[in-house]
Amino acid sequence: MNDKNINELINLYKDIHLHIENIETILESKIHSDFMTIKESAIYARCSAATIREIIRSGQLRYSRINESPKSTILIKRDDLKKFITKRCR
Repeated sequence: MNDKNINELINLYKDIHLHIENIETILESKIHSDFMTIKESAIYARCSAATIREIIRSGQLRYSRINESPKSTILIKRDDLKKFITKRCR
């Protein structure tokens, strides 16, 4: 096996690993409550976490925090995200 084949296998492994992580996140969000983190919301909406943050900053999507700290986890209601996506897709 040459270096090119090894690099291709490494890249394939990285892609598979990323997909598995995304699937795990989706499954965890379906098992848990009606709230999703930014990462879970991004996977659900098929966009980047930065896009979800921008939508929140623009005031188009409501969110909650786990506690009063500005660094605490942001949670988004699944129904709110569904409504936002539905409005945007019309």
